[in-house]
Amino acid sequence: MKSPPYVDCSKQSCGQIDVKGFAINLEGYNESKKFNSCLNRKLSLNLHNGDIKNCSSMPESFGNLHTDNVSDIIKTSNFQRLWNITKSNIDKCKICEFKDICTDC
Repeated sequence: MKSPPYVDCSKQSCGQIDVKGFAINLEGYNESKKFNSCLNRKLSLNLHNGDIKNCSSMPESFGNLHTDNVSDIIKTSNFQRLWNITKSNIDKCKICEFKDICTDC
């Protein structure tokens, strides 16, 4: 699967809607219909401090690159629980007219 055309995962951009984040292609549209495309199968590795997260802007860390096996962590249901969030589970997204083309950050 290709990456969205524009992804800014800083805390300042989280929750902001920007036309640069729209996926105007069939693959992006189909993913967006089934998942929160921002978190679906997402993995964030902080090379500076070693945090292993779903997204760099989220506070929860699931381990550290320097001491933990990344492959083992991403296989856990605890780590993958955010991968299954749909737009119908998010109040702002479920009523948005752009929900099927938005990359959801």
